[in-house]
Amino acid sequence: ILALSPTESICIDNFHSNKLK
Repeated sequence: ILALSPTESICIDNFHSNKLK
């Protein structure tokens, strides 16, 4: 995960989590 801003990293995290499901 690219560390941008805390909120963006959370959004990216959720995005990847959704792709994995």
